[in-house]
Amino acid sequence: MNWKAYYREELMQPDARGDLERALRLASGERSLDALLDQKAILSFPHTAARCAAPLQAQVVTTLERRQPRLVIALGVLHLSEIVSYRVARDQAATSHRRAEAVAHLTGGLIPVEDRVETPFGVLELEPAPREVPETLRYDRDGILKGEFSLDLFLALVRLQANVQRVPPLRLIVLYVGLTRDPETGSFDGAKRLALAVKDLAGPDTAIVTTGDLVHFGHHYDPQARIESMPADPDALTALFRRETEDVLDLALVVGDHAAAFERGERFLHSDQRFVLPVVAGLLGPGVRSNILEFELSDYSSILGVEPPSLVASALVAYNPCALEKSEAPCGASSASLECL
Repeated sequence: MNWKAYYREELMQPDARGDLERALRLASGERSLDALLDQKAILSFPHTAARCAAPLQAQVVTTLERRQPRLVIALGVLHLSEIVSYRVARDQAATSHRRAEAVAHLTGGLIPVEDRVETPFGVLELEPAPREVPETLRYDRDGILKGEFSLDLFLALVRLQANVQRVPPLRLIVLYVGLTRDPETGSFDGAKRLALAVKDLAGPDTAIVTTGDLVHFGHHYDPQARIESMPADPDALTALFRRETEDVLDLALVVGDHAAAFERGERFLHSDQRFVLPVVAGLLGPGVRSNILEFELSDYSSILGVEPPSLVASALVAYNPCALEKSEAPCGASSASLECL
């Protein structure tokens, strides 16, 4: 599945612009994220289908536009499963030398070579990162990011919001998080180095946001036996995965057990944010709390052409260095048009 092409095609539909402008307009009335951003929270949004992700991303975009930080650093997910180097890094039959080379190829953060992004709503100019960057950051001269899509909707919404408001767009540095855990040794040293490098880029009055689809479940993702062992009731299934997500986030950010959080995130949740969480921990330091503001399961069965269930979490989360109390209340309006369960 070419997800980059699929999601771009979503945004090219005749009614897409109107739907997104409506999401931005509704989100502009929300103030729930303002205090979180002022407290230096890292806001995390999904990159699911636009009908479910756009209302959540729009809250982040309109909050950023309202608060006007000097700079925004967007940490994208690097979807690794189709990258040859990743398969070699995980291949226990490969030599240690080959695995180490593959790990080095993907460890750290990747910066797009181009300083401009073509969105369906116009060109978005990115802030150039320093040409001399730490070793753990590097420009993507190998085309690894060619098919990456995790920040595409966010960047399109930033451009569209600027168009609607007739203001300059947010100043953005885009950085995609690669391997932060060595598959052979289990070391998270790469996460520590990447967090330090991002801190060096940030400086004063910088907002950091990230993305992640925290759950993938069902046909296309799991064996039939696992599917049959899980609750069939949608509400019970949503509650189960929300609890498990909270546990994984607490393991990573409160307990600091990155290995256990990574293992559960990979095996039970199939979370594509498992490489990002140790970086978040490094950026925010001890005492981080995750605050799940919205959590729904989006139905991908028709998109993937498989029998239900095939679900992906659309979650809006705040990672805050202050000990916030977790809220069960939704942060804002969301769309049910893609069966966000």
